[in-house]
Amino acid sequence: MRLGMTDIAYLRVPPVEQDVAPQLEVIGQQMKRTFIDKCRSGHTDRPALRKLRAYVRKGDVLHVSAIDRLARNLYDLRDLVREFNSKGVTVQFHNEGLTFNPADREGSGKMLKLVEALTGFEKALVKEKQSEGIEKAKERNAYKGRKPTHSVERIQAALDRNDGNKTAAARELGVSYRTILRTCQKAGID
Repeated sequence: MRLGMTDIAYLRVPPVEQDVAPQLEVIGQQMKRTFIDKCRSGHTDRPALRKLRAYVRKGDVLHVSAIDRLARNLYDLRDLVREFNSKGVTVQFHNEGLTFNPADREGSGKMLKLVEALTGFEKALVKEKQSEGIEKAKERNAYKGRKPTHSVERIQAALDRNDGNKTAAARELGVSYRTILRTCQKAGID
């Protein structure tokens, strides 16, 4: 059983790079324990992060060289910081000079609210860019929309097997009622 504060480092390096020295240099201290994942940033299977989450205890300080080494996006950052803080773990990002301390409810709370605001901002920007891209594609007649999951013939056969019951046909095919309804309207099926 561990007692007292433990300085812990989390490092993530791309598979091609695999040099952790620059991250350790940024952290700049001797760590009691270091967890290293060798994977791309978007990779969800990070065994060292999984072990780190199980290892940390109240009073520990998690040192990370930069936010992008720990989190894949702002949602991930928010969730991980909340998880570590709820366990009584302080999270310190050295490049950004950010510290999320569970004891400093006011300061960390404000910082977490900022992260949440940025998360919403990022989501809105992505949605806006996606909408703009779709509109431009429609103007060029290049946007076809999502490809249907089932052909009209397959939907008609399911309707026939279910005596025209759209709800039952949707359940059989594993699609929504609205999908059946939309396909029927486009194909002129009653």
